[in-house]
Amino acid sequence: MKRLIKRMVVSISSRLSRTRVGEVVAQSVLASAMQKTVAVSHQGVDIEFTTPNPLLHWRATSFASKEPETLAWIDGFGEGETLWDIGANVGLYSLYAAKARRAKVFAFEPSIFNLEILGRNIALNELTNQILIVPTALSDQSGFAQMNHSTTEWGGALSSFGVDFGADGKDLPTEISYQTLGMRPDELVDSGLLPQPDHIKIDVDGIEHIILRGASELLKSTKSVLVEINEDFTAQRDLSDSYLKSAGLLLMGKERSIFTASAGSKTPNVYNQIWARAD
Repeated sequence: MKRLIKRMVVSISSRLSRTRVGEVVAQSVLASAMQKTVAVSHQGVDIEFTTPNPLLHWRATSFASKEPETLAWIDGFGEGETLWDIGANVGLYSLYAAKARRAKVFAFEPSIFNLEILGRNIALNELTNQILIVPTALSDQSGFAQMNHSTTEWGGALSSFGVDFGADGKDLPTEISYQTLGMRPDELVDSGLLPQPDHIKIDVDGIEHIILRGASELLKSTKSVLVEINEDFTAQRDLSDSYLKSAGLLLMGKERSIFTASAGSKTPNVYNQIWARAD
């Protein structure tokens, strides 16, 4: 039903935009939506988010409550350390790390639908010198592959690169696909294009284990990793565990978001795992 309504709205908007008046109205509505923002504060850190649709408004208003373990992990960084935010989406945690810990952040986000909002959020918070956008997918090999999206909404998630499955290891319903470049994390560091990260956050809805395989060398010098793992997706769980342990990292804890842990959740066993080196 939601997709049907969306198609109807798009169809009506398309017809209206073909007239001069309709085009002016459509542009005015879009410009007005892009001016909407939500300001949030956590631990004395103030952040402003662009919120042109309900999903982005929810992401902003749930910022402090959705994944408190991620914010606490970031609070433990040394000041000025380097974070790779892999699957940055619209930059919630990139922005917090840059503001709270003065981190140098490399925000990896290949979605053409999220990049505009990510860029707007960085500019809105005057962090263009601290957060660098890397509009490239990551994988265990470098080259072009299919990027599949289950939604075209700003702020949407549940996409995949180079595979046809989603966060649960099952077929991903796809609304739009295109070919884009993916890179192996180790190659980015070996070539000198990017610096060795102190910390890595990976939330890419299904290919976490594939990215970890492509980062086998740089993981050996990484201080900590926060990775989202669906423990019902056994291949992802077991392979990720193996790669992280081989790099000398130890599982320090795992937490579910309040939404994942809620009754009736479709993904009750999705955890943010935090791995680090023993002191």
